[in-house]
Amino acid sequence: MNALRRSYCFSLQSARPLSRAVNAPRRAFSQSSAWQRGALPVYLEASTPELKTLLSELNAKILLPAHLTAEQKKLVFRQENRTKIESEPIEITLGDVTLPLQHLDRNRDIPNRKLLLHQLLDLSQTDNDWENVLRVLEGNENARLFVQPNVREKMMRRLLAAGHLNLAIKALQRSKYTGIRYCDFGTTRFIFFAIHNKAAESGWAADETRKALGFAEQAVEGMEDKEHLGKTQSHHMVIAVLLELVAALAKLHGGDKAPVQKYARRLMHALTHNHEANTLISAEVARLQHPSNFSSSTRNVQIRATRSVLQTLDELLPVWTALRTARTVLGADMPMAEEAQRVEQILGEAFHSMEEETTRLWVAEPTLPNDSWLLGRMRHLLETARAL
Repeated sequence: MNALRRSYCFSLQSARPLSRAVNAPRRAFSQSSAWQRGALPVYLEASTPELKTLLSELNAKILLPAHLTAEQKKLVFRQENRTKIESEPIEITLGDVTLPLQHLDRNRDIPNRKLLLHQLLDLSQTDNDWENVLRVLEGNENARLFVQPNVREKMMRRLLAAGHLNLAIKALQRSKYTGIRYCDFGTTRFIFFAIHNKAAESGWAADETRKALGFAEQAVEGMEDKEHLGKTQSHHMVIAVLLELVAALAKLHGGDKAPVQKYARRLMHALTHNHEANTLISAEVARLQHPSNFSSSTRNVQIRATRSVLQTLDELLPVWTALRTARTVLGADMPMAEEAQRVEQILGEAFHSMEEETTRLWVAEPTLPNDSWLLGRMRHLLETARAL
């Protein structure tokens, strides 16, 4: 940044007025190596002109100003400098991107960054578009612009919903540059349920289950990095996804039983020795059996309650599937077999109660005909799990 400031000062001292030169060359500010402090993201070809414009606006009006020094910001934002910046064009190079400085009115010209990020997700369609979502995250992190946790989680959800589990894993591997970390358990839950779903949606086919296991092992390995401080690798959901995958391979495709034994032991230890996990699971089971606010007369409250149950289902379903399948594979060798059977039975009963309650409220009642898809998703998730 000192080099940037020096180059800027030199440019102002040595430049001559260019107002008479229609095609006068623009002055260059400075350069810095890519993805160091002071770099702007280079985007892949966007799928639509609208998305291309949005990415350009994000770089020019949000990310670039965030890198400027106090003196440079005065040049860009002060009205009295507008004529100067228009008559004496200046270009600034940050990383591999060169942009002209332009006068910006803080009240009229600076777009809402959060709104732009939401629009980015809505407009993204192709592989290139979703790769650009990661580059936008990197650009914000590089510019030290904070992206709120709920926005980061939404970005990860949309990435996963679009089928880009590989990009979600990449975002976590590049946490230093994207700001996405496993210590945000919401992110971990999305990732590991997507891994579970990859295998389940294939009917637990050998190739897809092995790929899912590879993603899970890759994710757990990444949790050991110092960027991901926390205990997510020992969370019962994380271990359960690993267990259900190795158990599926052993049960359906002749896989090795040794990793089933290893992860079953870890999961039972997490369930029986972690008071926090026990308390959490008890509360979540109660939520499934007696979902509050489902009968509320307020539509939004009902939808929030249902989504809360879906979130609980996402977290507990792999635990149930893992215990059920591991017990089948290991038989008498199942670690803490009686306790495993007890937890499996509790979860199975909770899922059954949830199905009955949601059926009554979301199908039998004619007041909410358009939300039966929520019930459909619950049933589908349970059906794919029971297929194992």
